[in-house]
Amino acid sequence: MIFYPVKEKQGESGYEADTSKPKITLNPGMGADGDVEYTYVNDVSNNKITTDTLPTHPTVDENGNPHSIRVEMKLKNPNYRFTTIGTNWQQGDTITLFVTCYEEGMNEVDMYLEGESEPLKIFEEQIYEYTGQGVVPTTKDLTTLYTKGKNPSNTITKFTAHFHAVDEDTKFVSTHLESVVNTELTAKALGSIAPKELGVYSFVINGYNKDTKTYSYVSRHYSIVKGNPKGNPVFDVIESGKSLSEVQLSGTMKNKIGETVAGTFTWEDGNQTVESGKAYKWTFTPDDTNHYEVVNGESIVCPIPMEELNAIPTINASDKTLTVGDTFNPLDGVTASDKEDGDITEKVEVLSNDVDTSKAGTYTVIYKVTDSKGASSTKTITVTVKGKDTQKPTIDDNKKPSATDTDKKPASTDKQTTSNSPKTGDSTNMTTWLALMFVSLGLLAGVFTVRKSRKSR
Repeated sequence: MIFYPVKEKQGESGYEADTSKPKITLNPGMGADGDVEYTYVNDVSNNKITTDTLPTHPTVDENGNPHSIRVEMKLKNPNYRFTTIGTNWQQGDTITLFVTCYEEGMNEVDMYLEGESEPLKIFEEQIYEYTGQGVVPTTKDLTTLYTKGKNPSNTITKFTAHFHAVDEDTKFVSTHLESVVNTELTAKALGSIAPKELGVYSFVINGYNKDTKTYSYVSRHYSIVKGNPKGNPVFDVIESGKSLSEVQLSGTMKNKIGETVAGTFTWEDGNQTVESGKAYKWTFTPDDTNHYEVVNGESIVCPIPMEELNAIPTINASDKTLTVGDTFNPLDGVTASDKEDGDITEKVEVLSNDVDTSKAGTYTVIYKVTDSKGASSTKTITVTVKGKDTQKPTIDDNKKPSATDTDKKPASTDKQTTSNSPKTGDSTNMTTWLALMFVSLGLLAGVFTVRKSRKSR
């Protein structure tokens, strides 16, 4: 067995192994120095013996197979004390060991698990919470256990699993799963004989081959402590200003393996006025306080109401087209609105404005507005400035010419008689044409009369 010196826990009360210091190896003759003494029941004579040495005879059962015996190791030197797992590292002058003494000439071999290159060693000490089920202090699959020694003949095919109570006052004493093949070392089989109650225990697996005088051994020291239930109470939220006592707590908690732990929730101080967002202390008292710790926690019974997200304000502005020389006010026609604040046009500001109406070009104006809660938005518009129109005015084809314009037209050299006739759309005064027509008819009538009178002569 290996011991370490101890040191005080950093930031906590109690002690822990100081693995930075050299190991202290327990040997049968330690008591000869006057520091320790051993007390055990001789498995042959059944007498209780106190001696300075560990058993020197082989410890065997009724079938002659090696087995362990309970040995109390007591420190006689007051300058030394034991601190062990499962006792909150409290100091003591006595610890309990389980010792197996083999006959001389025995060959020790290592135990292995399939898939692992290193042999099993002394299991590290562990603390487990109470769950009401047997606690096996390993998660390894022991059904693949086998031995390997220097000599292939030194093989062990059957093993014995032991659970021993280290504390004398525990109800659990010891259980065994004796001389079984590895496939029988299932978690279910071991759990069925493992201790369930609070206490400090030793778990041992050993093997023995009488024919080849071969043995193997590995052990673990561990403890089962009160469980710490996990969870929170169930309740209906309440408005601020009411009494905390109006909030009824209910529900259950869960243990380490997720099973229900029944109990009662109570407020630490129910005579308080509820405030929004404040956490209040509660206590969970398990029905089974022998195996489970009382748990304290906090809960908020009146959550702070979630505020609606502040909407971003909107700027209403559109692109514009101007002519050189026009007057431009960037805020003309620009408005802004906000879901919460309403009309916030007065808060619109011009971040930049490079518009120059003295020359044609394309310019930009950037606006910004911020609401009462700090949310802001920007908008950019384009302002186009066009140059003035310098082209000559065009003549309307539909405009009728005046009489004066007609008089100014040069005489036509066209010999066709139709060139002097009026046309649709001619701007000549119709009265003048009618007068000319009557004059022509009169002249024609006169000519006709003269010719007729000449013929009558």
